[in-house]
Amino acid sequence: MLLEKKDITFDKVLKIGRAKEAAQRQAQAIEHPTTSNFDVNVVRGKFEGRCYRCGRQGHQAKDKNCPAHNQTCRRCSKTGHFASQCRTKSTTTKPKQHTPAERPSKGKRRVNVVENNDAEDDDFAFMIGTVDQTEGTVSIRVGGAELCKVLIDSGATCNLIDRATWNELKEKHIKCHSERTTKKIYSYASKSALQTVGKFTAFVEIPGRKVEAEFIVIEKKGQSILGKKTATELGLLRVGMPEQVNHVSVDEIVGKYPQLFQGVGKLKDFEVKLHINPEVQPVAQKVRKIPYAVRDKVEVEINSLLVQGIIQPAQGPTPWVSPVVVVPKESGVRLCVDMRQANEAIIRERHPIPTVDEVLEELNQSTVFSKLDLKLGFHRLELHEDSRSITTFITHVGLFRYKRLLFGVNSAPELYQHVIRQVLLGCPGTTNIADDIVVHGKDKKQHDERLERVFQRSSEVGLTLNKKKCKFQISRLEFMGYLLTDKGVCPTEARVEAVLKTKEPTCVSEIRSFLGLVNFSAKFIPNMATIAEPLRKLC
Repeated sequence: MLLEKKDITFDKVLKIGRAKEAAQRQAQAIEHPTTSNFDVNVVRGKFEGRCYRCGRQGHQAKDKNCPAHNQTCRRCSKTGHFASQCRTKSTTTKPKQHTPAERPSKGKRRVNVVENNDAEDDDFAFMIGTVDQTEGTVSIRVGGAELCKVLIDSGATCNLIDRATWNELKEKHIKCHSERTTKKIYSYASKSALQTVGKFTAFVEIPGRKVEAEFIVIEKKGQSILGKKTATELGLLRVGMPEQVNHVSVDEIVGKYPQLFQGVGKLKDFEVKLHINPEVQPVAQKVRKIPYAVRDKVEVEINSLLVQGIIQPAQGPTPWVSPVVVVPKESGVRLCVDMRQANEAIIRERHPIPTVDEVLEELNQSTVFSKLDLKLGFHRLELHEDSRSITTFITHVGLFRYKRLLFGVNSAPELYQHVIRQVLLGCPGTTNIADDIVVHGKDKKQHDERLERVFQRSSEVGLTLNKKKCKFQISRLEFMGYLLTDKGVCPTEARVEAVLKTKEPTCVSEIRSFLGLVNFSAKFIPNMATIAEPLRKLC
């Protein structure tokens, strides 16, 4: 009926709904006068009691286990209810202050914890309790250590664990950064701060998600709490109005373009022409001996390249001939042409290649990422007929030349970067270095729209992707040695571990090597120049 009104708004709907709820509560109170000592709320079509002492549902005011049973109101100084439920209209009495030692501890009670020095009576963040509960709890990994029965609370402003749990995590060799904290945590109905042990920052993991989060450690025993921010980042909690539009998932987007993950692919209507300096004398090199143990694998690789249309047999005069280097790999071998002599005659095209810092700047404020890997890199660009002769290589089974751009050509990296950049010009939120393409967005909706645009564009021009190496819709991305998250950029764990595990330098060359290793992460080390100065003087 509400939707039939032309001038209806969300605020008007809320106002009408609240009025109907109030009318239902009053009608129920008249019909059931025995419920006068506690409020009545309509919840999913049935009535539930709300205690007038503490304001919670599920018990009456006479219940001895009510958390407000022996509490002193900070508003009227009377015992037996919380200040948020106080019915005193006005009072000038100053609330009585209690220390944790003076406050009665009868019964098992929960403590509402707030992270606010001037907290209002009903402004609490979450609850911890001396009694473990399993409803609404999850198991997570914190710094690589398992942490069970963690309570998710949408009102929590921070994550919380007690000292006993902290000691257990340390025994499990948690990986984290711990430090002291001056942050004050207040329990409900008290101005005395809880005793904090410290805080630590670690990666929190669930299957498919990993985020960095801060935990506060308190002395008082209680259940571990996962706050609103971290729970939302992990996808365990969603706060807000439900979306009215069902957006297409990544799996559906991938399913719409099956041709993107099949075959080698070739950029349509485009040929690469290498510029050859005619003044450089061609060089025909001899074949390099290939061990008999790997000759069969080399022949298999050559046949595979022939079938895929990447190479062809060389016909006629061959002024340029280069040898090959055989590189073992898991599935066989890789043929690498030694193009050093031929590169002397190839004139490079000086297209700019973006730096990592420039790429990271483009990713600023993005929280959702996808990393796409173009299949077989340079081989998707076809060589002009006039540029194929200089790629001729020799093996024990004869002479061949490339029909596609190959690794080893001195101008290939900047040429390939330039071409892929031009292909992606009409795709916002997309950047690349070589064959690594990153699609990013401020939220899932924006990211998915951009990802589908990239798929559509790649399908139009004939590019293909290596699905095994692609990563879709992730909140943290490792890219060029950096870790990208919604909180910013930091070095990867592998980079940090490499510095921590490097041996102590014993000579000048090792000091220089160590400084070079650390310099990659210099922007993340405060006062790096000052700290490294004594080592630089030794060089």
